[in-house]
Amino acid sequence: MAGEWKRYKVGDLFDLVPGFAFKSDDFNESGVPVIKIKNVKANALVLNDLSYVDPRFLERRKDNIIKFGDILITMSGNRFGGSKDTWVGKVAQFRNSGLFLLNQRVGILRPKRMVEVDTRCCAYFLGSDDYQNLFISIATSSGGQANLSPNQILEADILLPLIKEQRAIAHILGTLDDKIELNRKMNETLEQMARALFKSWFIDFEPVRAKMEGRWKKGQSLPGLPAHLYDLFPDRLVRTEFGEIPKGWRVGTLTELSHKPQYGFTASAKDEPIGPKFLRITDINKLPWIDWSKVPYCEIPKEDLESYRLNKGDVLIARMADPGHGIVVEDQVEAVFASYLIRFKIQDPAYTRYIQYWLRSDVYWDLVKARCAGTTRASLNARILGAFRLFIPPRSVVLEFSQIIDIIRNKIIANVSESNTLEQIRDTLLPKLIHGEISLANFEGGKYE
Repeated sequence: MAGEWKRYKVGDLFDLVPGFAFKSDDFNESGVPVIKIKNVKANALVLNDLSYVDPRFLERRKDNIIKFGDILITMSGNRFGGSKDTWVGKVAQFRNSGLFLLNQRVGILRPKRMVEVDTRCCAYFLGSDDYQNLFISIATSSGGQANLSPNQILEADILLPLIKEQRAIAHILGTLDDKIELNRKMNETLEQMARALFKSWFIDFEPVRAKMEGRWKKGQSLPGLPAHLYDLFPDRLVRTEFGEIPKGWRVGTLTELSHKPQYGFTASAKDEPIGPKFLRITDINKLPWIDWSKVPYCEIPKEDLESYRLNKGDVLIARMADPGHGIVVEDQVEAVFASYLIRFKIQDPAYTRYIQYWLRSDVYWDLVKARCAGTTRASLNARILGAFRLFIPPRSVVLEFSQIIDIIRNKIIANVSESNTLEQIRDTLLPKLIHGEISLANFEGGKYE
């Protein structure tokens, strides 16, 4: 290791600001987002499952407003048991715009005044396996939970190179993470486009209304409605007991479109590749796609593997814990599914994309919420889910929809795959950079905060 590296205490460089202990009654469905322990992962923040509080807390809790560049660390969690995402001492840097508040048992590491340090480089170091193991080893236990005190964090050693090399490390790893973040934002935009198309065609019946109102004429193209689709849609709506629907469409159920549903397999998730991938509720309710790199493994008897093996096009819906979340398997991966999931195999594959976005529509979620309302432990089963009413368009319509969605989804899956590759490169480089195995003395990279 280069001689210019210097050992510090974390507290020599940073102050620690603890999060605020919001009460359960403080949280709302909208307002100012709050980052909790569950949102902080190793070198990553998961911000698609946020809680919110009244904006007045911004004035009351100014110290708990997160600033760009702040390093967040989880101060409670598990030790080495269970999923790595639940371990104490997870570290990630906040690099988002907008106002966010911090919940209890998460701390902010913020550079001391007059200290020159690259926070992005330090975030990578503190988020590495070396520090994950250190924080777990020094944490104290209380009721089966591991806890880190501010003093334990601030007394930890950190070995850093000169500021020029810190910036070089931040530039190299940051470039990879910036591309990963760009892919994530691109996927969100693509997903919004797909959902908007579903809503336009199958909820608002915009093509039908455009014909009824004379806004769309044969041979004419409108935004989102090319001319060749004109004859697919009727020119009027008809009344049913469930509301108006386009002429020629019908009201049906998920059961009518599916083979007999199947409940998943009971097993324990393992990080080691000891068997097939083991898809769980937590793997399908965070994003509208499956990130197989984050899915654990399981052991399953050979005689059961074929029965529970997932296939491309399978529809999976959560029945407990967080019921209603559903996803379509879009990759052919050696995997099985957990017992809290129900598999629906669509009889006609032409309707798979339609069902995929019906599961993400407000219409579907209104059915889920109505069914779970008033229960102490929300749950669904195959009979309930299969009986949910939905509009069933002609096959010709859903085939055109599927062709458009296939292009969007293929791009999404390609972006996820690229991000996984970039993460692997980053995770391979990180320990080498931390231990000074790669010389950066002459690197002329970008300058980061």
